[in-house]
Amino acid sequence: MQLTLTRAGERRRYQSLPGSVYVNTPQQLPYELAWRAQAAGTIQTIQLDLDQELLQQTAAAGLPAAHVELQAGPCIEAPLLRQLGYSLAAMLQDPGGVAPLYGQTVAHMLATQLVYQHSAQPRPLPTSRGKLAPERLRQIQEYVQSALAEPIDLTQLAAIACLSPFHFCRLFKQSTGLSPHQYVVAQRMQRAQDLLQHSRLPIAHVARAVGYHHAGHFARLFQRHCGVRPTEWGKPAPGA
Repeated sequence: MQLTLTRAGERRRYQSLPGSVYVNTPQQLPYELAWRAQAAGTIQTIQLDLDQELLQQTAAAGLPAAHVELQAGPCIEAPLLRQLGYSLAAMLQDPGGVAPLYGQTVAHMLATQLVYQHSAQPRPLPTSRGKLAPERLRQIQEYVQSALAEPIDLTQLAAIACLSPFHFCRLFKQSTGLSPHQYVVAQRMQRAQDLLQHSRLPIAHVARAVGYHHAGHFARLFQRHCGVRPTEWGKPAPGA
């Protein structure tokens, strides 16, 4: 589509291709934005709003100075921001919605990319070093096992590790090879496998026991991770 941006009497036009990113900030002067499709079809946009406090915390976690000023502008090439937006949009269209832990993890990933790659003074991402202390990792794993039926919060996991969410996400992945969300989903699928194999609970009850209140959403996740539908788990393959 074609964007027309008017600010302080000055008008500029931009060519917006699928996947283009527009970074908007509170510091910008007021403006008017108009758009026009250049081909048949519906224009679809994804708007993601991040709390300024999250950006400040992310900046403070990597540098002594907590102040951050983003570089605003339309039609920015930002593949990771685009993919994160698409991923959130896809999950929002699912009846199961966005898992809180996933949403929080994506918010921190977005904030990290904006602070380090799209600020007025871009800087390299901090190098990931070290791992979680074995005792802290064990405490987190025990907490996750005890809370699989409930929403699991990123800030709670980070608090157990006595770290900021920014540092926790990086060290957790260094320690396990998985993001916190990926790890929790893997543990939920493992618990679901055990319940399906060793109990006679209905699928909906198994779904709720591992934190999913929409059975259809659970079934799709289970098939994606385990290769078969929940109703087929533990059954011998045809001809076996």
